[in-house]
Amino acid sequence: MKNQFQPILNSTSHQEKEFKEFIRMDNTSQIWQLYRNCRQRLLMVNDWGKHYLQSLNAQFILHDSFGYEVQRTAQVGDYIKILNNCFSQKNIFWLEIESIAFNHEFDSSEESVIMNLKTTDDPKYQTDRYSKLGVERCMISIRRVLNTILAHIKVDEQTSTPNFYSSKKDIKWLYNFKWDYVLKDITC
Repeated sequence: MKNQFQPILNSTSHQEKEFKEFIRMDNTSQIWQLYRNCRQRLLMVNDWGKHYLQSLNAQFILHDSFGYEVQRTAQVGDYIKILNNCFSQKNIFWLEIESIAFNHEFDSSEESVIMNLKTTDDPKYQTDRYSKLGVERCMISIRRVLNTILAHIKVDEQTSTPNFYSSKKDIKWLYNFKWDYVLKDITC
């Protein structure tokens, strides 16, 4: 009988990291304009990292569902390429935009936009590096309630590696990324 290596499946447990930014203004027209600007900055992925992340030398590039670079607002099925030059070597990471939801109350007291992302590989060269068990997820939301804006990023990371073929180093990058700087870029 041959020795066969079987994947070791661990019970999956998750850990979350959250970043929040509150902005409050007394002037209703100013808060509406700020919300519209924040919503637009959230959807203009190519502009992320132009302010606070500039010191970290990180760059965000939007790609369409076929993996080609585009200059437009983000859409469901698009990919975000992150060039992370924070370390001595150049690191390239990919996120897929799973969903974008726009919510609006009829009385105009509340509105929001929520973008859900997950880790993935280069869409042109798909591999199995991120199995379904090893995917990290990220949710970015901009919400206006009356005269307050709440910007929120939540990263959900798996704390146990799904099998010994997966590298914990490959999977954990999303959790350790400077998302608080992205939040500041969106709300500046």
